[in-house]
Amino acid sequence: MAIGFLFLGDATSPLTILVTHDNVTKAVFANVVPSKGTSHAYAERALAANITLLGHKRVRIQSDPEPAILDVKNKARQHTMT
Repeated sequence: MAIGFLFLGDATSPLTILVTHDNVTKAVFANVVPSKGTSHAYAERALAANITLLGHKRVRIQSDPEPAILDVKNKARQHTMT
């Protein structure tokens, strides 16, 4: 599974999207999120919901090493383990 942020729009109306691609099922999720990172809990919950929906027992999440996406990944992991 690979995740990353995608940015659309312009300076006056930016749009931040969390993109998730599952290598096994080839499913792609695109969740519009309020901001990059976990300043708002929606991004981590959306990723956790995507993982749960796919139903895999184990998941390896690949991403860029930027702090914002790593934070989302780690917090989503906590949501799926509970």
